[in-house]
Amino acid sequence: MATRTESDWVNWHQLGCRPSHIAEPRSLAELRTVLREAAGRGSRVLVVGTGHSYNDLSLTSETLVTLKYLDRVEHIDVDQGLIRVQGGARLAELCTVLAGHHLAFAVLGDTAGQTIAGAISTGTHGTGLTKHSLSGQVAALQLMLADGSLREVSAESDPDLFQAARCSLGALGVVTAVTIRVVPAFTLCRVDRKVSTEEGLALVGDPPEIDHFKVWFLPYTDTAVTSSARSFPVSSPARPRTAQRLRESFLINGLMSAAGAVARQWPRGVPAMNRGMANLPMNSTVIDRSDRIFVLPISIMHDTFEYAVPLEHGRAAVQAMLDAIDSTRPPLALPCEVRFQPAEQGWLDPHYDQPSVCVGAAWHRGVDVSAFVRRVEEACRDLGGRPHWAKPHSLAAPDLAPLYPMWNRFQALRASLDPTGLFGSTAIDRYLGTNTSTREIPNS
Repeated sequence: MATRTESDWVNWHQLGCRPSHIAEPRSLAELRTVLREAAGRGSRVLVVGTGHSYNDLSLTSETLVTLKYLDRVEHIDVDQGLIRVQGGARLAELCTVLAGHHLAFAVLGDTAGQTIAGAISTGTHGTGLTKHSLSGQVAALQLMLADGSLREVSAESDPDLFQAARCSLGALGVVTAVTIRVVPAFTLCRVDRKVSTEEGLALVGDPPEIDHFKVWFLPYTDTAVTSSARSFPVSSPARPRTAQRLRESFLINGLMSAAGAVARQWPRGVPAMNRGMANLPMNSTVIDRSDRIFVLPISIMHDTFEYAVPLEHGRAAVQAMLDAIDSTRPPLALPCEVRFQPAEQGWLDPHYDQPSVCVGAAWHRGVDVSAFVRRVEEACRDLGGRPHWAKPHSLAAPDLAPLYPMWNRFQALRASLDPTGLFGSTAIDRYLGTNTSTREIPNS
């Protein structure tokens, strides 16, 4: 087992920490040893995947455990449409494995660099009111608890723990294996269409029942872009992707990198620049294997937030975001993304028990949009919105608890499964509160 002490660790978003210990177990036995030794030192444990978060959720000054070597595919059942993998398996590699068996994930987000355990634990989702998030596709979980025991969990064997563990920020135990539902491989046809801001708002208020649908709003313009993707059998012919990938890379990375330079050095020029970009051709149609359509070739460094607002308040939340742009004049040179999500069952899933409009904005590193973010957060909170766990937000446990009907039941399970508060970090303390039923947590 690879273990080191007092080393720097940097997450995907280039946020860093200096854990007292970093462990990279290669087996469940080694993981069990890591937990036992951390408990003996009086150190809390934070388990991370690839650290694919925009906030400090994957940072700790105590014991950090990565599952990078626990990444095996354990079983594929083509007939039942199930795949069981270890928690450290990465989505991108799993897409390739599934394609080799003529299978696919029913949904993915814009990126596939996360581990399966990290993705479900933070509520990673795609877009469209007919498709559940990755955690919503989970059929069973294997958890290693604080005492080193393994628990196989499903809706049939332990319904409460199953719903609590599907999106738990790693606060209940280590997700060592996931059994997730998959579907026959399919092709997606994605159509991007430029529309007016008003038409985009109308579609937010009454979203179409398309497999995968989102709306992008370009700040300081009367331009929105709808992105609609419909699924077809995998035998559908795929159009050549080279030109499309070059176009996407230019628009997303090349053009947006240049826009970032303007936003940082001449923020007052952003509105005029955006109006110029709104004149670019944006309509397109592309057909390809599902994961290649879901995942966008994003490489620019940016910050972002996202709130899941109840569907009936979605248009009001997006309008509030657009109004905040007008009133605070932030140098937003990236489109504001609006996604959609059906109600989920995981107790701490931001979409628990409510179909949602996911209201988000992104901006380049190094620009000041703080007044804008405060204004939008306030509006989303007033409308019953819940923040994305892996993206920055200002809410702490006392603010979050009233938003989740099953909060107290989750906390009771957390205390019973981890009575010594082994699993935790500064960020988890902030979001979920401390779990200190029998011992004092060391300072961090």
